[in-house]
Order: sequence, then C-alpha cells, then structure tokens
Amino acid sequence: MKHCDKSIFNNHLTVIPREMYWFFNADERKENIRTPINLLFQGETFNGIIRKRFVRNETKPRAIQLSFDSKLGSIINMQKDVPGLMIVFQKPLSGAENVYYVSLRSPADVSDGPKSWLLNWNPQKVEWKDYRSFVYQTQSGMPVDFSWGCQATEINTGDRIYIKTTGIEESGIIASGIAMSVREVGEGQAADVGGENAKYTIDASLDIVLDYEADQFLSIQTLEKQFSGQNWNTTNVEKLLQEEYVDDLKDLWTKTVEGILSGTERQNFDEIPVKDAVDRIKRYISAAGFVYEDQMIENFYLSLKSKPFVLLAGISGTGKTRLTRLFAEAIGAEYLMVPVRPDWSDSTDLFGHVGLNGTFVPGAILKLLHEAVQNPQKPYILCLDEMNLARVEYYLSDILSVLETREFENERIVSKPLVTEILYGSDEKARETWGELGFPENLYIVGTVNMDETTFPFSRKVLDRANTIEFSYVDLRTSQEETAESVQPLRLANSFLCTDYLHLNQCWDKEENVEKYSSQLQEINDILRKANAHVGYRVRDEVVFYLLNNLKYGLMSEVTAMDLEIMQKILPRISGNSGVVRDMLCDLFQYCAGDYSGYQIEAEGLSAKMLRAAEEPNCRYPRSAKKIAYMMGRLEDDGFTSYWL
Repeated sequence: MKHCDKSIFNNHLTVIPREMYWFFNADERKENIRTPINLLFQGETFNGIIRKRFVRNETKPRAIQLSFDSKLGSIINMQKDVPGLMIVFQKPLSGAENVYYVSLRSPADVSDGPKSWLLNWNPQKVEWKDYRSFVYQTQSGMPVDFSWGCQATEINTGDRIYIKTTGIEESGIIASGIAMSVREVGEGQAADVGGENAKYTIDASLDIVLDYEADQFLSIQTLEKQFSGQNWNTTNVEKLLQEEYVDDLKDLWTKTVEGILSGTERQNFDEIPVKDAVDRIKRYISAAGFVYEDQMIENFYLSLKSKPFVLLAGISGTGKTRLTRLFAEAIGAEYLMVPVRPDWSDSTDLFGHVGLNGTFVPGAILKLLHEAVQNPQKPYILCLDEMNLARVEYYLSDILSVLETREFENERIVSKPLVTEILYGSDEKARETWGELGFPENLYIVGTVNMDETTFPFSRKVLDRANTIEFSYVDLRTSQEETAESVQPLRLANSFLCTDYLHLNQCWDKEENVEKYSSQLQEINDILRKANAHVGYRVRDEVVFYLLNNLKYGLMSEVTAMDLEIMQKILPRISGNSGVVRDMLCDLFQYCAGDYSGYQIEAEGLSAKMLRAAEEPNCRYPRSAKKIAYMMGRLEDDGFTSYWL
C-alpha cells in the first residue's frame, strides 16, 4: 500500500519503497531489464512494466520502478483530487507470475486496510457457471474473472474474498480472490453465482479455485480448530472475517494451496480439456449473436493450432472479421485489426520506415510484435482485413519466409529475425526501443479475403502456407440461448494455440497415424499431378499436424477433419480451363464421393450429376465433393474454373 504521488498521476509510474522490494521479487530481477506485468484493476487487465534501475558507480539498486499504460493512468487520474489516496498492490495466490491486483483506497478506508470476507456457496442448490474450467485455469496459474450476485453488500474494491461450500457432506474453503468492483445489477447481466433476483454484483478476480470433489481443501474441521472464535458454519451469503484471524488464515490457505499445486504437474492451460474450452468459445461467440456453420469454430482452432496463418474467404458481411475478434475475446488474447491498403507494395507499412528527417516511423504491427515478444505466455491475434486488396506476396513476403525458419529451442519456438536493426537506420532511440524481433511463437495471423474484381488472386506460395476456410453459411436468425454478459471469456495461456509440431519427424511417436494420413495424401497427390497441381512436403506436414491435433483433442471425426483439409489445403490450388483440369476434377470427385463411375464420358450436365452424388449419405467427403461439383459447374458455364467462386 502506497500513497499516490505526482509520478503516479503525471507519469503513470511509481517507485517502490525498499522495504517492499521482496514483494516484487527484486532479488531475482536483473538491472535495467523491462519485465512486462499484468495489472488487474476493476475487472480489466492493463499492461505494466517493472524495471530495476541502477545508478552509475553504485552497487545497490536505486529503485524498483513500476509503470503502467496510459489507459489505466487516465482511470486513476479521475480520483486525483482525493487527498491521501492510496494505491494497493496484491498478489494472486495461484502462482501466476508477474500478475498483480491493483485497487485504490480513500483515507476513510486506509486505517483498516482491505478486509476479508467469507462467501457461502451451496453446490446442491446454486449453479456456478464454468466452475470446472475455473478450476483448471486457476490451478494453471491464470486468474479468472468471477461475479457474485447478492441482495446487499459491504464488500469494497480490494477486499479479499474466500468461497466456502455449504450443504454438502465435506465443506470448507475452496476458492479465494480479490474484489475488483461492486455494481448494481443491470438488465441482462447475470452473475456466475447467485445472480437470480440479485440487486448487486461483486466482480472479482479469483486467484485459485479447488475441486471440492477431488482436492484436499481447507475443511470446516480444520478452520474450527485453528480459529475457534469465528463462526464457520454460518449460512449467511456474506460473513466478515474477524480481523485477528485475517493474516493467519491467509497463511494457512496459502500453504494448503501450495501443497495441492506442488503435487500437480502444471502446464499452463494444457490441463483443461481443449474440447471444453472450444465449447465455451462457441457459447461466447453464439451469445454475441453470431451463428457459424457446424464445426466452424473447431476447424478455426485446429487451423491456428497447426499453423499460425489462416485465411478466411467469403462474400462480404459473413462475419469473417467478427469471428476473429470474438475468438480473440473468448480466449483473452490481445487483438489487433489492420486494414490492408491497395497501395501496399512492400513490408514497410507493416514494420515501419525511416522518414526524411532520419527518424524511424513505426509500422502498423511493430508494437504488436514487440509486445508479443515481451509477453510470451499470452496469445496475440493479428487480423489483416481485406488482405488481398494488395498483392499479398509483396507486403507479406518477409513474414511468409520467416515462418518457415521456426525451430524448437529449449522448448520454445524461435525463428530467424523478422525485424533487424537495419530497419531503424541511424535512429538510436528506435533501435533501443524496438530492437531485433523474430516471429513470436504467440503470434497468430488471420487474413480476411473477398474474391471479386477489386482484389488480387493468391499465389501457391501463400496458399501452401495457410488453411483457407471458406465462409458461405449465413444464419440470420437470432436464437442464441445466452446473452453476451452471461458467458464470461476465458483467459488462456499461449499453450492453448501454440503448435506441438514443426516438422514431421517430431511426431513419429504417432507413426501409425502419420503413415495412414500420408498415404491418403499421396493418393490425392497422384490425381493432382495430372494437372501439375500436386502439393509438396510443406502441405503434407501441415495436413498431418491438423489431423493429429484433431485426433488428440477429439473435436470432430477423422473423416470430417480430412474432408475439411481437402477443402482448405488442396482445392484452393486448382484453377484452369483445359481438358486436363476437367479430367483431374472428375478423378478427384470420384476419390471424394466414393465409387462413382462414368463421369469422363459425360458431355454435358456433369456438375448436376456430381451435386446429386455429393448429397448421397454414403459420400466419403461431402464438403469437398460438393465444392468440386460447383467448380465443375463453373467450368461448364464459363469455360474456366477455380476454387474462388
């Protein structure tokens, strides 16, 4: 707890007193290294920096300096005129690194400091939405947003809360966190617990949630033995903990949590079932009023997991850009949308350039790249909107090339430099600020494309490096069962999206499946070779990665996954007007649809016959077969065909 001084209001930073160095792990920090941190304030997450500064010719650090972004600074400035205002920092108990709760306290609250409260939850009577996913997330070191509905409350921002179970055979404390804000319930706003008929909602950040059916939580018997003066069997919705027990309870609870987590293999978000997370993402997107084709979200996730470059293609207004943004919101990723301009002819608009006065001018994505490198555990999603308004090969060539240099190094993915110091010219300040940057392992690029007379076609260099997901399904009905406020977004670590494979030789522990998938692709490649449209090793590897990830997480059937990959990695390469292309489409259709014969000898109406066959229940790959039928129809009508209709 620290008085708010002029530096906090004017410069958005504060110097930490020496006696509090231990709280910010000063001994473990290197001098003049800027360490990114997350500051949780009033239900939002803000960026901050901790820096351990030295003075020349001194051996002891002058200061631990904590700075925060201007957005948080402007919020704090709103209380600038409150005399004696205190800023309070608190740590989560879940072991989350470089994460701190921030709250402000007026002089009236300073004397007592933050209080501690007991909230009672009866699992038999009151539903806790997403309780299971909260267990996984917090035990992976990721605090979660939580809301508690109540009729009245004396809880204030910055108070610590404990959640105790009641109404079950073994009761006790199973969760803890910090109150971020208290608000009156608005229309359509539902709390995670106790929202029905509630007048107020306590928004909190939970730092740990235990599984009351599996974990050895802090039982009522232990609490009564250690703190006999407190009534632990109360069923009141809220109960203020006696001041003399606050510190000892926190110590006991911390030891209990540490004992449980020390016996758990902690792998960020790897412990939560991916299928559960994807289902939650689908609920979040649906609650926002957008309905996508069946298995679209699973497909989008697998595509990003297999290669951090995805194309979303379709007519204007089908929700391509919105899907990208909502997906990023649903997983707690940083999101940046950059509209592509028709005059982009090289990468300077993305990375930056040196102006006429010698000063470096940052490009559209340089800040995002830099932040992604500084925050490796957090996913960053870049949306290049209308990306084929300019020639993609011109302005994205550096990224496409560096993508192929990625390698595992000490369990991290590294690449050759994407941005070198040559870019900054003689601007030393820019060189110090941005430095050399590779392609971060936590960066994912999604490009939205429309194919019409105003756009450029894609080369095979681009198509080989991306999954191309077609948007043709639109459901204009608004029949979502949940409101946007009722489905809380997740806060996922980068491991949720980061690939497990970069080369095929890294997944030979699944040799049988690799061989099976590769053999299927070879059959398809033999057909494509007739029109010189066959694929290489890069496409093979990425298709196999997609299928292995699907097999690992059980998101869809193996047949459906292969059908989607044919649609996304094979068919976009096909175009032409020759008889060779026609024969190849016929052979490819037979492979996708099953045992159908006689297509080559049909002179007219071939596409209609194909379309009927694609609708048959025994069609092997119905999506791909139907797309090939449409491509054949275009060849018949226009004398030319391509994937882009």
